[in-house]
Amino acid sequence: MKTEVVRLRIPAEDKEALDKACKREGISLSALLRTFYREGLSSYDAKHQLLLGQIDVLNRKADLILEMSTVGAVLSAAGKELNFVKVGPHIQGAKELVKDAQEVVIKKTKKG
Repeated sequence: MKTEVVRLRIPAEDKEALDKACKREGISLSALLRTFYREGLSSYDAKHQLLLGQIDVLNRKADLILEMSTVGAVLSAAGKELNFVKVGPHIQGAKELVKDAQEVVIKKTKKG
């Protein structure tokens, strides 16, 4: 496997801590740093995947909110044309109510 040299500047206190860890573990500085960066990359990948999952959930929630606000806007725009007193007891038929509201808005749009 081909290797490359990477130069890194760190504070003197950190270098001393690394040297102590190397002595304690009985390994070279290069071996210790390879372990650190491999574990760091692995941890980063896991966190990145978690964040992507959370972003997906948020996107789905945002889509649902947008859909709900669209329905609310349609109902609000058509509210004057619908008789909610008659519709109120029939909450189960909410889909029909939305359809009726959309038709009213479409008719008003075509007229005006």
